[in-house]
Amino acid sequence: MKTYEMRGGGTVSGDNAREVLDAIRNSSYNPEADLGAFVRELAERCKIYDGSTIRTTSNEDTLADLINSGFLTERK
Repeated sequence: MKTYEMRGGGTVSGDNAREVLDAIRNSSYNPEADLGAFVRELAERCKIYDGSTIRTTSNEDTLADLINSGFLTERK
């Protein structure tokens, strides 16, 4: 299991990309109707926040982009 610190505060954990994204969704004030809708909205918020492009093509791509953009940092 990996644990990540979120840029805005707090941590999330999961054994795979879907579990991590579900944990982010569960901690959100705007969890949307399902994970797909949440990820699309999250990508849009990241774009507005600092211009980051977060792919929504797969859970793995989304997680990788959240890490590469600095929204998540893996806890060592």
